[in-house]
Amino acid sequence: MGGLRPYVGIGICVGAAGLLSLLLSNSADSRFVAPALALQAVILTALNFGRISALVGSVAASVIFLVFLFPPLGSVLIRDRLEMSMLLVFQTASVVIAIITPRLRRHSRLFLN
Repeated sequence: MGGLRPYVGIGICVGAAGLLSLLLSNSADSRFVAPALALQAVILTALNFGRISALVGSVAASVIFLVFLFPPLGSVLIRDRLEMSMLLVFQTASVVIAIITPRLRRHSRLFLN
């Protein structure tokens, strides 16, 4: 499982983004919630599978949101500035989480031991 471990973390982010896109793409009001909820998958991935898996997973999740969540569906173009800013906030927060979370986990282990 050691060789597949990073891919499991990426799969968690991709699965969460795909599921959220499927469930929330029909409602214009709830579309903005999907990236915020997907941050939970990035945190889980960063804690359990490492920083690289979280970074790759968050980029893959962003692409899934681009193609399957924000109109026009099936395209990587976003016409609405609010949707684009939401995706940029998601990606920025994901990068910060992916970098900081493993460090916090390592420091908490030092204090607990």
